[in-house]
Amino acid sequence: MNLTITGRHFEISDDLKKDIEKRVHRFKKYFASIIDVNVIISREKERYIAEIILSAKKMIRTTKQENADLHLCLNKATDKIEAQLSHLKDKIKNK
Repeated sequence: MNLTITGRHFEISDDLKKDIEKRVHRFKKYFASIIDVNVIISREKERYIAEIILSAKKMIRTTKQENADLHLCLNKATDKIEAQLSHLKDKIKNK
């Protein structure tokens, strides 16, 4: 799994990168065939925008969240992707 972390209009600290890596590795419990995960965090005035683009075999999942708190924004984005992956896994299991 390739992980790309991009910061727009601000520098991403090493602690934040480690936190993002921990969150993204949770996605592997849903699908082992994840190829790429792109995490783009941008800052506009007093708010942060976290965008996660996940690509695996025959699927692409994206989410975008905005909030004034960076960590809350990342939490919401990763939770939303996990919900999408969980729903997809259940759907495949039921077939």
